[in-house]
Amino acid sequence: MARDYYRQLGVPREASDADIKRAYRKLARELHPDVTGDDPRATEQFKAITEAYEVLSDPQRRRSYDLFGTRDAPPPGGAGVPPLDLDGVLDQLFPGRKKRKRPEPGTDAERSLRISFAEAYTGVTRALDGALKVVVPAGIDDGARLRVRGKGGRGADGGPDGDLYVQIHVDPHPTFRRDGDDVLVDVVAPLSTMLLGGAVAVPLPAGAAVKMTVPAGTQGGQVFRLRGKGFVHSPGGDACGDVLATIQIRIPQVDDGDRAAVDALLQRLER
Repeated sequence: MARDYYRQLGVPREASDADIKRAYRKLARELHPDVTGDDPRATEQFKAITEAYEVLSDPQRRRSYDLFGTRDAPPPGGAGVPPLDLDGVLDQLFPGRKKRKRPEPGTDAERSLRISFAEAYTGVTRALDGALKVVVPAGIDDGARLRVRGKGGRGADGGPDGDLYVQIHVDPHPTFRRDGDDVLVDVVAPLSTMLLGGAVAVPLPAGAAVKMTVPAGTQGGQVFRLRGKGFVHSPGGDACGDVLATIQIRIPQVDDGDRAAVDALLQRLER
């Protein structure tokens, strides 16, 4: 069923062009999306009155509508019906109007943060730009990027703020090395412990140490594994890698008085 464009604009069929224009301007001010917001019903009404105005403000299209009840005269050559141009109509009626801008998201920002080997092992919260706190999870690796949502550039016209990406740089450690989720460390043990067996202290990146028993006859360069004492497998997770401790011998100083006894002992052991 054809729409009654005159009724939509609230004017009689014999209304003048000036009457039609005046009626549309009044309704457009009331129903424009800048006034009604996201009300879907008001948006549909606004589109309807704009379509009515497009037809009734064009003499040829108004004549076709009055005669045939259609909004368009038969176009020459079978051309299609032109689409409804809301912005074009409004620009003609309100030349100085401000167009409703689309929300624009903010741009993403990049920063870098340097942390210690121990902080990568335990996790740490660090401040950037004073008030901004960045939570670095335990187990993070050198070169990893953290995403802080909504802390990038400001959005425009109601758009969301961008995100902040923080690239992590982990300082090397003089004692520890990292291999995936495992921690590699050299442990120096006295010769007596290597010969007879006993406990040695294995340091950990967090600062503490754990006791590890080595058997008698341990060789220099032998590697022992402490399970579950390495980095967590994934940041914020529970499962951990291992600590691989390489035993190094600490050779004691021997004075002249002990030399003969040590020499005799070694000769007996090496038979």
